[in-house]
Amino acid sequence: MSTPMPRRGIPDATVARLPDYLRVLGTMSARGIPSTSSEELATAAGVRSAKVRKDLSYLGTYGVRGVGYDVEHLAFQIATELGLAKDWPVVIVGLGNLGRALASYSGLAARGFRVVGLYDRDPDLMVLKGGSWADPETSWLRGAAGPRHCQASIGFRLVASGAER
Repeated sequence: MSTPMPRRGIPDATVARLPDYLRVLGTMSARGIPSTSSEELATAAGVRSAKVRKDLSYLGTYGVRGVGYDVEHLAFQIATELGLAKDWPVVIVGLGNLGRALASYSGLAARGFRVVGLYDRDPDLMVLKGGSWADPETSWLRGAAGPRHCQASIGFRLVASGAER
């Protein structure tokens, strides 16, 4: 049985480690570190340096032997591969505790998730930030949180009004 591969033939295990590398590179960047070796990146991410080099080889050749990797450039390449270098307009469905927490979490915008609308079965809580519910280019819906018995109904309504699944 073969291991499922995401686009470009990157193994799932490698894709799962990329956010760790990105987090470490972000910390290095914040500290003003311009370049890093695979050994330094591996130690900070908790893996072996050979694994880092193998993982990064799926993205292309960004390291220079004896010099290492440019922190900013490598972070951008990983973010691009993970889909974090583009803007993802989202709608938050359900404004209970989890929905309100997501709506107020500044980390969404920092990671490229722009909240364009908030939806709840209580019409007084529903807010649309620009665009239209019927405009599929305005919002991108990947999932909903909340009671299971409400999710299907809300999902059907959103799809009927033009939101993508």
